[in-house]
Amino acid sequence: MWQKALEKLKAAAAPARREAEPEALFTQSLCRLIAEARQPPPPGAGKSGLAELAAGRALLELELAAQPGLALFALRLLGDRRALERLFQPKGYPILERHVLSDLATRLLRRTLPWTDENLTQLVEVVMPGEGKLWDLPRAAVASLLEGRWEKGDPPGALVSAVRRWAGAYPEDPLLVTAADRRLRTRLEALLARGGGPAPPPPLLLGRDAWSLALRKAIDGAEPVAAAAWQRLLVHCATARSAEPSQRWLGEARGRVESLGSEPFRAATVAALEAVGQPGEVAPLSPQAFHEATLLDERDTDLLRGLIWTAGLEPREELIAAVGRAAEAAFRKVPGHGPRNAKVGHACLQALSRMDCLPAVAELDRLRPRIKHPSARARLEKALARAAERQGKTRDDLAELATPTLGFTEVGRKTQELAGFTAELMVEGRRVAVSWCAPDGKTQSSPPKAVRESAADELVALKRTGDEVQRLLPALADRLERLYVHPRDWEATVWRQRYADHPLMGTLARRFIWRLGEPAEGRLIAWWEGAWSDVEGTPVSLLAGERVGLWHPLESPAATVRAWRILLETRAIVQPFKQAHREIYLLTEAERTTGTYSNRFAAHILRQHQLAALARERGWGYRLQGQFDSSNWPTLVLPEHATTVEYGVEPAGDELSAAQIFLYVSTDQVRFLDAAGEPRPLETVPPLLFSEVMRDVDLFVGVASIGSDPGWVDGGAEAFQPYWQAAAFGELGALGQGRKELVERLLPRLAIADRCEVQGRFLRVRGQRGRYKIHLGSGNVLMEPNDRYLCIVPDGSKGLKSSPLRLPFEGDARLGVILSKAFLLAADDRIRDPTILRQLPSGGN
Repeated sequence: MWQKALEKLKAAAAPARREAEPEALFTQSLCRLIAEARQPPPPGAGKSGLAELAAGRALLELELAAQPGLALFALRLLGDRRALERLFQPKGYPILERHVLSDLATRLLRRTLPWTDENLTQLVEVVMPGEGKLWDLPRAAVASLLEGRWEKGDPPGALVSAVRRWAGAYPEDPLLVTAADRRLRTRLEALLARGGGPAPPPPLLLGRDAWSLALRKAIDGAEPVAAAAWQRLLVHCATARSAEPSQRWLGEARGRVESLGSEPFRAATVAALEAVGQPGEVAPLSPQAFHEATLLDERDTDLLRGLIWTAGLEPREELIAAVGRAAEAAFRKVPGHGPRNAKVGHACLQALSRMDCLPAVAELDRLRPRIKHPSARARLEKALARAAERQGKTRDDLAELATPTLGFTEVGRKTQELAGFTAELMVEGRRVAVSWCAPDGKTQSSPPKAVRESAADELVALKRTGDEVQRLLPALADRLERLYVHPRDWEATVWRQRYADHPLMGTLARRFIWRLGEPAEGRLIAWWEGAWSDVEGTPVSLLAGERVGLWHPLESPAATVRAWRILLETRAIVQPFKQAHREIYLLTEAERTTGTYSNRFAAHILRQHQLAALARERGWGYRLQGQFDSSNWPTLVLPEHATTVEYGVEPAGDELSAAQIFLYVSTDQVRFLDAAGEPRPLETVPPLLFSEVMRDVDLFVGVASIGSDPGWVDGGAEAFQPYWQAAAFGELGALGQGRKELVERLLPRLAIADRCEVQGRFLRVRGQRGRYKIHLGSGNVLMEPNDRYLCIVPDGSKGLKSSPLRLPFEGDARLGVILSKAFLLAADDRIRDPTILRQLPSGGN
């Protein structure tokens, strides 16, 4: 009986017994185990594992001294298919037999057993890759045993030689080595570096990505002790294969960073992460080649993820910023590829969420408007929610408290002494200007030679600060604009601290109009000449306890809105986004009639890729539709309002991209759904929410419509020509109407005022060679007297520069193009672009 055989097996474990007898008993016991495993389970029972089989339990309960021999015997059988078939005689391929033996061997290898150096040498010989051996032997478990042995001291030469042969058994060509085998090889090379063999190059990287080159450069020439420490750390980083790091993994990483030193780790890791998304070693020859050169080599992805997870253990500001930049680069879409590397991006978000500090929260908040990848956005929101819960604050409060100053001590200004010179960083709009003041008072814009030579590191840090500010400002502006959909106000003292007087947020907050008190009742104030004042210029004192909120023009009468608009235009205040000039969308009679949907933006033809990009930018969810099961609508989820907004779109025409994506979509209804997914009556939607949502949709149509494409006449689908004609020169929507009103006020201040006038939906321009009409909605141009179309494409037109006038807000590129076209056509006798000249009349005017 097999039970008696096991009793003999236990007795045979004594060192004095011959080795052949235990192996015979192993064979007998394993045959019984396989026979039991082949039996069907009782009715209603699940699939039986090794521990559920009587023979399996008996083998696992053997004396510890016998278990290494049993594991070796099982592995020898696993590595020899002919022996498997000869011993167990399976029907067909020995799948069940291999599964049972692999389970048994893996369980035994993971135990703490009395392995001798001789046993381990035999074990290496058994699992070493070779002709006829199975590819899925539990080699990783053997590598773990070897690492434990190395920790105890120098191994004997026979074991070192066996490990060296194992490490050399893999092909040199990295394309012929699987990721699992590459990770094994790096572990074995690390063992050889620690004793008994030559140390391989510290980075252990196969690719030639920019980040891996930066890492090699940063740790090149390290001392032997430091090189070994880097080796151990990077080998551990290469094991980052799970979705999230375990506490055990993080604990091991922390120990290896301590042995290396925090400062060398920080410097090299920052250098590597800042290079993520940069082109690698090969110089790109075309835009597509450039994008391909910025992709991350999949063979090194695990190591990079491990490095990022480890960076999460060091909540230093330089590392936090570097991890944030790497996340942004990893999630950025590459043409024809998608996100550069979503796995690396998710690792960055995990690292930031583990850094339980305000700078990490600020970085996550900065990434909110920058990351469009759906799963990444969901993870980012969860990370912010967890951070807020840990701090015992709301997410909004935490984001405001975490807003960094980056060393700025005054609103928009920072000074620093370097090599006897004073560097001054000034925030101008959304950019940072740097000026240098010499001891004699002279100023210059470029760094002085003395600074470049004697304070090079400080100069690099100063430039990095400027870059960080420029990256942060758009996120802060986005946070402010979100207040329209998620209204919020503050006690005056808190508002001053977090907004008006904050060194960086204040550069934006002081360019907006704020409300004191309740909507439609409170006083309005704006910053001017060092103080808060009303629209008449009278200084206003903020009272303790008074509530402050961001003003929306929907809250005030038209006369008040107009007065503030004129004030901004007169004082040349440029708002970070439209506030005083913001479009307002009120419920129409047609929408009251339809009840639960709006047709205001139906029946348009949009460029689908541009629609998708705009939707992501504004926080809407949308997936490109193609010739596959991909039907969906742009959707905005607003959990705070228990509302979901849908904008109906369907593929239009049969033109496809190379990826089989429809180029165009036609639009339908806008609907507001309640928490149950049922359409809400539009009259129940808060007016401010309705206006902001419809503004988004108007933006989608105004920018993505084929009617705004000046080159459509020459290359567009014939079926859409009637729509293009109607959209390109039709009635103005809210966006166009707002431009018209602004141009009417700005026109008298233009140098070409005597040659322009606003008439209906056009800006009419009198040139030297002809007369022109520029549509204030689409920006398209007609030539009088017979309304012949004039095609002017901004990107390809010589002389068509950015707007010649400082506009009172940022973000309306179309208005800038319209004014630029007006200046171009007013001096049409100086146009040199042959594409435009061929279309112009030859006579004078």
